[in-house]
Amino acid sequence: MRILVDGMPRSVGGIGSLIMNIAEVAKNRNDDVRFDFIISDHSAYIPILEEKGYSYYVVPRISERKKYKECITEIFQNQKYDYLWFNNTSKVNLMLPEIAKKVGKTKIMTHSHGVDFEEKGIKRIVFKLLDSLHEKRMYSLIDVPLACSEEAADVYYKHDKKLREKTKVIRNGVFTSKYEFSAVNRKKIREELGLKDNEMLLGAVGRLTKVKNYSFLIDLMKELPDSYKLIIIGEGEDHEALQKQIENLGLPESCFLLGKKSNVNEYLSAMDYFLMPSLNEGMPFSIVEAQTNGLRCVVSDTLSKEVAITDLVSFASLDDSHAWIDCLMSDGKDINRSSYTERIKAAGYSIEDSYDILIDSLR
Repeated sequence: MRILVDGMPRSVGGIGSLIMNIAEVAKNRNDDVRFDFIISDHSAYIPILEEKGYSYYVVPRISERKKYKECITEIFQNQKYDYLWFNNTSKVNLMLPEIAKKVGKTKIMTHSHGVDFEEKGIKRIVFKLLDSLHEKRMYSLIDVPLACSEEAADVYYKHDKKLREKTKVIRNGVFTSKYEFSAVNRKKIREELGLKDNEMLLGAVGRLTKVKNYSFLIDLMKELPDSYKLIIIGEGEDHEALQKQIENLGLPESCFLLGKKSNVNEYLSAMDYFLMPSLNEGMPFSIVEAQTNGLRCVVSDTLSKEVAITDLVSFASLDDSHAWIDCLMSDGKDINRSSYTERIKAAGYSIEDSYDILIDSLR
């Protein structure tokens, strides 16, 4: 079975991690399933795909419609794919699934990863308009409807009852053993960061972009004692603005933008709280990893209640910073962080379960 994947982000992030992990399960099992990839130029996934031996196509931006169409058409003329795995939250790009169907006789599986668009301003208005205009046609092209959560499925397939009933939820599974809490990693990373035993480490992981709302966390640090430190792991277009905010607030000794890290699992063990102040999300990959690590999580109440896979998650309003502070300064009961790996597996959030559901939906 050959599957062509579209929707890999430019920077390393949750959606890309899920897709790569699913592809790795197929490779580890020696299954007769091959994943190839459509990516944009300057994608952070190019060296990753090359290192792991995956085939990929670098295509122009869809805004360059003529070049994009020619490139996509050539792919489906020259290669035979059983499925196009179309990862998106909007229905803006009709060209790709239409060409896949017409030229390649390829089946379409759409995978919704969120409940709202990340775009703002005029671009958001245009996206909403196109999404509405394209919806009926997109629905007609879909063979396999997928979503990261029930809420994401409700939003993407809301106007087609049959598709919604057929939708399979592919949970954002993780390699659970990799994210299990480690006292050794905790000690190592905290020493690298120069943290004292009595200091509380708060952490966030994800792209530095507006929807993640990391500026909220930096503002929050002004109201917390000096013993609280914040690290944010990830890259993105908001890096410069966030760094400037840290400096303007006089927090260079409390807040740290660490950039991309290949050992996020080790940093999770070093943290005392995981924070997610996002404006909207589907089923964030990082929140699953954090709970697998047995890490207490405080997240915005804009997120679906589905993110609370375990009892580790507390919800707080973005309009009430004191609610966040109360969560972070409460004397919570001691927890056995190592016990949460099995809880996550039992809840169906291992990457092996995610892979099995995906492949079963294609047979």
